[in-house]
Amino acid sequence: MRIYVASYYDTKERIKPFVAKLKDIGHVITSSWTEEPHETDEDVGLTDGLRKYYAWRDLEEVEDAELLLLDTFDVNPRGGREFEAGYAFGLGLEVWLIGPERSIFHKYLRVRFESWPEAIRALAQDKKVRGMGLTHTRLGGGK
Repeated sequence: MRIYVASYYDTKERIKPFVAKLKDIGHVITSSWTEEPHETDEDVGLTDGLRKYYAWRDLEEVEDAELLLLDTFDVNPRGGREFEAGYAFGLGLEVWLIGPERSIFHKYLRVRFESWPEAIRALAQDKKVRGMGLTHTRLGGGK
């Protein structure tokens, strides 16, 4: 399965072992932010142009996924992971929560795990897990 991992950028060192485990069990990781050389996006003094480039690239990587794993263990003051999760939800991708609910929107996610090992076990059972999570559905009238 093609998976995008969304988390607070500053946690990438914590996330890397989980990404490696997902790859080891046969999944393709579409998110590349964990492989960037800088520690935090604030450390490198990113220009507006580079910030737009990284944001666009991340959204393209979300589009390339079948499932988004949303890690919420850390408070995220910048909101990138939440934007990515909302974008994935709007595209109709499954979004699974790993960690505590931090937003009212997390109530819409039917698949929740208290830990990464739990999520990885679920993904190891069947590499083509489908239908466990909530994909986009209309919540009322409108387009």
